[in-house]
Amino acid sequence: MPRFIVPPITRVLLVLLIVVSTIAAVGRYSAYVFSIHEATKQTLVDPSVDETHALSGVYKPSETTIPMLSIVPGVSTFYPWVYITSTFLERTLPPFLVTGAAILFSGRYCEPIWGTVEFGRFVLLLILVPNIALTIFHTLVIGQFTGATAAAPDSLPTGGVALVAGFLVAFKQMIPEHRILLFKGLVQVKVAWLAAIYLFLYTVVFGLLQLKGFHDAPKAWTGFFVSWIYLRFFRVSYVDPLLPFSNTINNVALAGPSLASPASAATASSGGIKIKGDVSDTFALNQFFPEPLRSLIKVVSDYTFSALVALRVCAAFDQDEVDASNVRAANRASGGHSYVMSNYNQRRFNLGSGNTSSNGSGTPQSTLGGAHSTRAEAERRRALALRMLDESLIKQQQQHPPQPQQQPQPMADLQVPNRVVLPPTRVN
Repeated sequence: MPRFIVPPITRVLLVLLIVVSTIAAVGRYSAYVFSIHEATKQTLVDPSVDETHALSGVYKPSETTIPMLSIVPGVSTFYPWVYITSTFLERTLPPFLVTGAAILFSGRYCEPIWGTVEFGRFVLLLILVPNIALTIFHTLVIGQFTGATAAAPDSLPTGGVALVAGFLVAFKQMIPEHRILLFKGLVQVKVAWLAAIYLFLYTVVFGLLQLKGFHDAPKAWTGFFVSWIYLRFFRVSYVDPLLPFSNTINNVALAGPSLASPASAATASSGGIKIKGDVSDTFALNQFFPEPLRSLIKVVSDYTFSALVALRVCAAFDQDEVDASNVRAANRASGGHSYVMSNYNQRRFNLGSGNTSSNGSGTPQSTLGGAHSTRAEAERRRALALRMLDESLIKQQQQHPPQPQQQPQPMADLQVPNRVVLPPTRVN
């Protein structure tokens, strides 16, 4: 039976969630008990003070702000660590369980595939960028136009909402065709739609029901865009060049665009072929949303991207790069990974002589019989690449049909001399 292994960064995140949330809970309830004690003491000292009126000014534990753990604009400048700790501060039990489950399952799946350093970089972006962006927005916009006080309770939401949204975007990239079965298979939800469902829940459902979770919607959207932009344009990964083709076809078909392409960041390395971002059609921004919104988002996103390219903020996508990313996306959708496993994954997840593979749910599992599983995985990748190349050739032939060739004229027989007509002889 395989061991339940938790990677190192995932362990750190879980410990931070438990420790920070526990300290915050103890601090809030201690302040709540102390404020009740002071209100009761005031009624005993001054009988004219109504007890109900005195207790009405006591904040509930969920409404109490701890400036040393949560972000309070104007105060958090003296506590810079709150831009990290506020992500792990959950005020109630349901979001605490949701964030903990998201960290555990996402970390156990993504960290072995991406590597500890890359996963840590991804998590750090999801923690810092949303918190800093919302702090700047609250200070410069809301504080200026509404006159909100800097020390208002719960001025900025806490919790791992942005972290969960970012993990769902990563799952959309890695295992889009996997399904989550609920109620013994009666309800099936594709992993590709989890991010849209999550955003819809915080934006529309909580907004219509006037729930407190609606205040977390900006943080959820910020985490969504931070994750998508990083995975789409910046994340460096390595793909497995395990194909029986020539170097040119191998680099184009599986690893990425041609190494001579200026738009490509692909370079050969000892651990695989290095690529930057994911420009596949299935990972476009409009693919996260259902059809009524997909067409509108595509128009807006294409116009925005064209404007950024014109301003030279980013480079245009090369068609070879898009085709190569589509091949890798098809490989991931079929259950495989084009990424080279990290050293940590090979060291910790290879139990005995087994290799890491993926089951139907997309969870890395240990398998025995390493040589056989490696050959089977290589054959599966070869078959997939051959099929994708065949489809690409058929598509090119349909777009550019061959021109009809003219029949060659028969060559003249050089062995038989041509008849020569001589002029008539002149008679003197």
